[in-house]
Amino acid sequence: MNLTKNLTFAGLWLLVIGVSVYDGYWVVANRTKINEFERNPVGRQLLNWDGGDVRLLLAVKALGTLLAAAVLLVLYWTWPRIGWIVCSVIATLQFGLFLFLHLS
Repeated sequence: MNLTKNLTFAGLWLLVIGVSVYDGYWVVANRTKINEFERNPVGRQLLNWDGGDVRLLLAVKALGTLLAAAVLLVLYWTWPRIGWIVCSVIATLQFGLFLFLHLS
């Protein structure tokens, strides 16, 4: 039972990271048109601050992914039930982002 929970958490955790990496790839692949596609106001502001270049946006995305992944691990190690629930919610949201990137 415990192994199953740990493996499920690991799968969800990797999904969160994987979608984030894919989102970063999507930004790089569409960097010439990203100003048209970026809908997140924070992302738009980061692009504006960097003169339309994607470097700052990618750096902040990478830092956010690293921080989120670390917090999820600490939550799971400290309070497994809460960590599992939070990771499940974030993985669901990330999966929604993945679908959004493909369907829009």
